[in-house]
Amino acid sequence: MKKNNLVNICFSLVLCLACSTNLQGAENDCTDCPLPRHPDITIISKDETLNVSFKDGRPPIYGVHSIKRETVRKYGRLIQAITIKKMIDNKCVDSVLLLDDISELKASGLGAGGQTLVIPVLQAREFYRPVNLSALRPNFIEARVQVGMYGADASKSIAGFSNPLIGMSALLSPFGRSFGDQVKLAVGGGVFFEGGRMRIPVFPHLRWTFMGSEREEEYYNYFPTACKFGIYGEKPIRPTDRDLEEVPGTTKLDSTVYFQRNVRLIKDSFRPFVFVEGGPILNGVFDGSGKTPSVNPNDYGQYFFSIGAGLPFYDFLVASIGYKYQRFNVRVPCPACTDQFIVNTTTSQGIELMVGVNFTY
Repeated sequence: MKKNNLVNICFSLVLCLACSTNLQGAENDCTDCPLPRHPDITIISKDETLNVSFKDGRPPIYGVHSIKRETVRKYGRLIQAITIKKMIDNKCVDSVLLLDDISELKASGLGAGGQTLVIPVLQAREFYRPVNLSALRPNFIEARVQVGMYGADASKSIAGFSNPLIGMSALLSPFGRSFGDQVKLAVGGGVFFEGGRMRIPVFPHLRWTFMGSEREEEYYNYFPTACKFGIYGEKPIRPTDRDLEEVPGTTKLDSTVYFQRNVRLIKDSFRPFVFVEGGPILNGVFDGSGKTPSVNPNDYGQYFFSIGAGLPFYDFLVASIGYKYQRFNVRVPCPACTDQFIVNTTTSQGIELMVGVNFTY
């Protein structure tokens, strides 16, 4: 019997501790901003709340645990607002209210000496930088490693090559938004080895992102914090950056807090693209490079063409796969000629896999 009682007591304690932890976690979710208080107050209560009063006479909102400055898009622009949080049935709920609709905040016990603290809710001062802000970085540099698997040589004169072909290449796209936001043109170059011979392709690269996008989003940063609401007697602040200029206000402003317009880049996580690239293939230094001397210099011609699709990962990795056709040459001694060479040709097609690191600027 005593053992059962002990088990019941322990179970009850664990249950009470779990409930307390859940309630504390829920309360913490509702207190991301500490309530404004008079700087001289020393007594801190665990059940601090405030009331929000409205200019149009609607009933106040009581028991608010947290209030934070916010911006919302309305009338085609960002306007100032607040987010309030309160507990209802042990659950934290939040609401966004336009700042112009609110007249004041009242908090019992948070004023000097523990009196009721009354805070008029005023617009924060606005500062801007008189230059065009942009978070877009439309140019890129990409370094790639590629592995190609090709079928048998289909040409009449076989120069020979080995599978797989491993190489490296790099892309540079410095043209900005000249072709829009979805189409990028780059110039590229690389190197690969076949049969011990070094080949150097140079080429244009055209890329079309047909799904997903990168776009700018405007937002406001509040200083010193979005939790700040001025109390009578506090000193005004201003940015230390002298390049910022203040937007003149038409109403009374809260001089203890200000905000600054910024832009950030929003990228869709799924942004597949298709690409096409192709161009001449130059030679490194090896025996049999070039078209002369030979008995058939007109047969010389080295180039490639590739088309495929790719997908960026983690904002800096890019994986792609494509079909590739290529043609290259090597001069070999002509058995039926005296002191002459013949240009042999390799043509092949296959699949190439590429993994690259992408840097935007």
